[in-house]
Amino acid sequence: MPETTTTRSISEAAHELGLTAHTLRYYEREGLLLT
Repeated sequence: MPETTTTRSISEAAHELGLTAHTLRYYEREGLLLT
């Protein structure tokens, strides 16, 4: 079964996770997220 990928803006993803976009960017800079 093929994988499907859903693309979200950083603000959409942050909203779904209950975080701010700033926090997600920080996590990405620190290497805490797989991108």
